[in-house]
Amino acid sequence: MNDKYLDKTQAIQSDTKASLNRTLNVLDDTEDVAQNTLGELGRQRDQISQIQGDVENVRDALRRADVLLRMFRKRMMSDKLFQMLAVLNLLFLVGVIVFAIYKNGGLGADKSSNKGSPGDDDATATAEPGGQR
Repeated sequence: MNDKYLDKTQAIQSDTKASLNRTLNVLDDTEDVAQNTLGELGRQRDQISQIQGDVENVRDALRRADVLLRMFRKRMMSDKLFQMLAVLNLLFLVGVIVFAIYKNGGLGADKSSNKGSPGDDDATATAEPGGQR
């Protein structure tokens, strides 16, 4: 009967050792997974840091682009103002020319046909019959 108990005890002990070995194998696998996970987390941390740096670079580029756009708008407005002033000067010049033409009686107006000009009085005064005044 003692042999029976010894055999049973050895079987239980053998099963316990096998279970303990399986547990140790699972523990080793768990440590491997933990190491791999730790490495992956480190890689992801580096990737997140790089992404944060890229985001900062994009923000800086957007700030510079905003400043440039504001400068371009100011230049465009000053260019438009300059263009408007040039058009107003041109219109003023055209107005002066039109006024001068209108005042002189048109484009083909002859000065000799204008009566009442100051030079005509003297010419008629010397051309009287008898030649004297």
